[in-house]
Amino acid sequence: GNTHAPGGVGAVNPQHFDGNLTYAAGSIFEWDLNASGDNMAGMAYDMVGAGGAITVDTENTTFKIVFGDKVDMTDDFWSAPYVTHTWAMTSIFNKAFVGTSGFTTVATSRDVSQYGSFTISGTSLVYAAVPEPTSALAGLLLGAGLLRRRRQGVEASPQLETRQGVAASPRRDGSPCG
Repeated sequence: GNTHAPGGVGAVNPQHFDGNLTYAAGSIFEWDLNASGDNMAGMAYDMVGAGGAITVDTENTTFKIVFGDKVDMTDDFWSAPYVTHTWAMTSIFNKAFVGTSGFTTVATSRDVSQYGSFTISGTSLVYAAVPEPTSALAGLLLGAGLLRRRRQGVEASPQLETRQGVAASPRRDGSPCG
């Protein structure tokens, strides 16, 4: 397979083919992403069109994201806790792929794993941010506190005083004994 980089490496450009477009096994599609945004085809990221069919071999084809200088992974667009962004392949390519064809691997030009990850899900490219450690830790501690409070309420039943001054446990229905 070959590498296809529409508009050249580091430059965002729409590219159009009059005929069919096929990515054979071993092919790499290099997609330039030069801004934080998911709805700016041809301006913030590459777009490819074909007059004919677009086919992607389902054996060892790579969708490689090449980040431009304007992509700042610390920006809220990328790093807000639990954020997810989706680019439909039809917004990157001007039409749906033929049949069940699609890229099998996602690669990036720089390591972004501390911020999130990219995957291919059906007919979309999906970015999911890594949850912020402090948010995840706060949720875990809150859950543990509620669980402990509940257990303490079950284990420590209130003692009631009887007429003789001897402690007795309440009945299951909550009414006092004796």
